[in-house]
Amino acid sequence: MTDYQQEEFNSKKLICFRLDQTYYAIDMGKIKEVIQPPEIRELPGVSFYVKGVMNLRGEIIPIVDLRKLMNIPAKDGGEVRVIVYDVNGVDIGFFVDEIARVITISLKKILPPPPILLKGLDPGTIGGVFELEDKNVLLFNLEKMLSPKETANLRQATKQ
Repeated sequence: MTDYQQEEFNSKKLICFRLDQTYYAIDMGKIKEVIQPPEIRELPGVSFYVKGVMNLRGEIIPIVDLRKLMNIPAKDGGEVRVIVYDVNGVDIGFFVDEIARVITISLKKILPPPPILLKGLDPGTIGGVFELEDKNVLLFNLEKMLSPKETANLRQATKQ
């Protein structure tokens, strides 16, 4: 294995985004695309954090407001983006405040999350923490944010 191949094997490509004043990163491998919010149709009877659904080139995709899901106060106005992400085989759009950048980071630079961050969360939700330009960035696992049951409910809601 060449040094380049070894370095690629020991690194992770991530997209960094911001919610409020906190920066998060998720694995690029499951991202379908990043878009400006389209028209969203509300759905009755869904969880409080589901904004509704959008039509993305003929595919109906549920939209989750990460601020509501994570109990972060609502933001007044401003630009937001939607990250369309594959969660256990279901494409789901997640509202974020800002896309900061795409990075490749060495796995050695990702530290385990402090226990205080995991209080009340599924232990796999925060996969680690790393520093980027003097900011702490939380490595986020969107698949752990929603239970398999919630994901199935979202899949079912988009079929109606």
